[in-house]
Amino acid sequence: MSSRRPGRTTRAAIYVPVGVPGEDQKSQAAILRQCALHRGWTVLEYRERTARAKTRPVFSQMMAAAKRRRFGTLVVLSLDRLARSIPELLATLTSLKSYGVQFFSLDDRINLGEDNPDAGTFLQALRVLVQTETRMNIRNVREGVARAQRQGVHCGRPARSFPRAEARQLRQEGLSIPAIAARIGVPATTVARALRADQSSETNS
Repeated sequence: MSSRRPGRTTRAAIYVPVGVPGEDQKSQAAILRQCALHRGWTVLEYRERTARAKTRPVFSQMMAAAKRRRFGTLVVLSLDRLARSIPELLATLTSLKSYGVQFFSLDDRINLGEDNPDAGTFLQALRVLVQTETRMNIRNVREGVARAQRQGVHCGRPARSFPRAEARQLRQEGLSIPAIAARIGVPATTVARALRADQSSETNS
C-alpha cells in the first residue's frame, strides 16, 4: 500500500454551517462525507461550531485553505448553506473558480466542475441576477426618497443645529463667515447656507 499523500485534486472539502433549529450537523456531514468518499476523494471537514451574525470563522479558514490549494473540490448540501445572499454566493463561487477548486451542491444538483461546460453559464446568470437586484434596490430607494420628499419628509443627513441668531448678530457686527464658524463651532459652509436661507426668507416675506 502506497504511503504517498493524496494530491490536491483528490482532496475534497465538505462545509457544514451552523444550521437552524432542527437541523442535524452530524447527519449533513455524514451525507457529504459519503458522497466524497464514494468518488474516491480524501475528505477535509469544515464544520462551523458557533453561529455569528456577520462572521463565519470556519468558512474563512476553508476559503483560505482553498486559496492555498489545499483541496481541489468543495462539496456542500445546498447553495443556501454556502452563502447568505446571492452576491455573497457569486463572490464565493468566483473565488473558488479562480483558485481552481471544483464545486458541487448535492440537493441543487449543481456541478461546477471542469467536466461541466455549463459552469460558466451558471456564474454569468448569477452575475446578471446580482446586477439586476442592485439596480432594483437603487431604484426602490430613489423612489422611496422622492415619495417621502413629496410628503414633506426630510431625507438625508439631519440638519445641523447651531445658534442662528448669534450667527446673524456676528455677521451684522462685521465678522467674516470663517470667523463666525470658528466662534460658534460649526463648518463655514453651514453658516453661509443658513445666512443665505435667512436672507432669502426675509426678502420673500
